[in-house]
Amino acid sequence: VMGALCYADNDFIYTVMSPPQVAQMEYMYDPGNRTVGRSEERASDTDFEMFGFYIWNNIGIGFRTFASGIFFGIGTLLADDPALTVRLPGSWRQPKRIVVDTQLRTPADAQFLQHAGETLIATVVSDTAQRSRLTAAGARIMTLSPADGHIDLVDLMQQLASMECNEVLVEAGAVLNGALLRAGLLDELIIYMAPKLLGDTSRGMFRLPPLNSLEERVELQFRDVRMLGSDLRILALPQLGEG
Repeated sequence: VMGALCYADNDFIYTVMSPPQVAQMEYMYDPGNRTVGRSEERASDTDFEMFGFYIWNNIGIGFRTFASGIFFGIGTLLADDPALTVRLPGSWRQPKRIVVDTQLRTPADAQFLQHAGETLIATVVSDTAQRSRLTAAGARIMTLSPADGHIDLVDLMQQLASMECNEVLVEAGAVLNGALLRAGLLDELIIYMAPKLLGDTSRGMFRLPPLNSLEERVELQFRDVRMLGSDLRILALPQLGEG
């Protein structure tokens, strides 16, 4: 909706962004620029690293700005210690940061706990000592019923909906991505593909059970495919049970 309004009226953007913020966004997405974003923050040695920076620091910002929440798993948290904030100049509403942490392994000094905005940690752990160290750091603990030893993701989504958290951006690894896909909780996929081959030992996008037959495959409906420089962006809708 925001994109359509800005397309119809070029001045509409100034009702939600200041002129310096608009200028920064225009610079970031100007196809005439050989670098995306601020060049001193984008020093990388390979095209693959450049692509990763482009996705993480620019396109991801746009989704975070308008999402109700950012959804990620404990694996991503422990591996990357992300801040998961809207990193644009000026004051911006920060979406809820929601980490799926079954065994409550979140460090109390995690970076995402050091920034403004609401932080939710979903767990099945009821131990008071484990919970208190995180509530003292500013987190809100959500206790959910376990499902096969893991968090019941359907229950979690229902609880988020009751908080009016209706649009959630998932920035997770293969384990949580696969669990969300199998539970039918992913409405759309936004896939960015660089023209690189990494081999069969590279990490996949979804951890799924081995196929016993092609009937178990997950079909995708492509809604939009376009080039971004030399990279490809695919907007796809999962079609579970329609293979």
